[in-house]
Amino acid sequence: MSDKAGKPGGHGKPGAGGPNKGRSGSHSSPRPAQRRQRRPGTPLPAPRGRADQPCGWDHVAGWYEGLIAGKRGDFHENVVLPGVVRLLECFPGQRVLDIACGEGVLCRRLAELGVACTGVDASGRLVQAARKLAAHMPAEHRPRLAVGDARHLGAVPELAKAKESFDAASCVLALMNMDPFEPVLHGAAAMLKPGGLFVAVVLHPAFRSPGQTSWGWDAAAPPARIVSGSAGHLATSSAGKAKPAGAASKAHAAAPAEPAPPPAVRQYRRVDAYLSITRRAIVMNPAQAAEGKPAVTTVTWHRPIEVYAQAFASAGLLIDALEEWPSHRVSEPGPRAAEEDRARREIPMFLALRARMVAGSR
Repeated sequence: MSDKAGKPGGHGKPGAGGPNKGRSGSHSSPRPAQRRQRRPGTPLPAPRGRADQPCGWDHVAGWYEGLIAGKRGDFHENVVLPGVVRLLECFPGQRVLDIACGEGVLCRRLAELGVACTGVDASGRLVQAARKLAAHMPAEHRPRLAVGDARHLGAVPELAKAKESFDAASCVLALMNMDPFEPVLHGAAAMLKPGGLFVAVVLHPAFRSPGQTSWGWDAAAPPARIVSGSAGHLATSSAGKAKPAGAASKAHAAAPAEPAPPPAVRQYRRVDAYLSITRRAIVMNPAQAAEGKPAVTTVTWHRPIEVYAQAFASAGLLIDALEEWPSHRVSEPGPRAAEEDRARREIPMFLALRARMVAGSR
């Protein structure tokens, strides 16, 4: 059963960290990572931006629109969107800023709830797609959409007079594609009213980091077989050979053995690295690329949870809720389906953080 992650770079932009078919690895093809080592407990340096990192998803917008049109964004529909809406504490008339809005899926969902939503994304092509998808909505409920860099919200013309005017803001499955990401948090804080909410969702840094986490199977040793004799005595064997039990050993050896149950197996999530900040290029369409089609590549950053927590605090955002969301999918019937479903329920896919703008912290 496929268990692919949602986007690393905007709402539902699929990507980093989901296991492949059969849950045996990342669904995307990671390239060699660049790591920043540090000693535990030492201050975490802020990552520096790179000139080769694309600003926005214009270069993959066509592929992404096709993905969404193909109804392959079920994680977003069944897990991410309901969780974000709940954490935002939506109410009619609420003003929400959706940062890195992609093709506007959250904006439209919020507008349907009577929320006045403004979406910003660096990709002009995705903003254009968002406008088309919202064109059928009544003008008074239609989201406002703007092109702009999430790291420089104050420079977006549509937000020039919007400081301290939003009740809430969101950045869903996008922070891990931005470097540096700290300006996003400071920009969001500047747009919020005192006490306003900020909700961010990322692929779980501990369990879904591309290229350094993967699924595996751990088969336990076969259990001992029970061998019964004519005298009613019992003897055990761990290697398929009956052990004599006193005088009845010949009878025991001749008696048929009860069939051994299949070995118990457990699915686990392997974590090869966590504390190091890592930059990695991700091929989003590995199957098509293997067939010779052009590779669709994005960049994702792995950061441990403490990096996010420290950045939130630095921006004056006090985290008041932390949630870990598992996959909603279930495996097709098969000998390992129950164990796959157990592991899927137990090991989260997404990390959601909600924070409040602390009054007087600007």
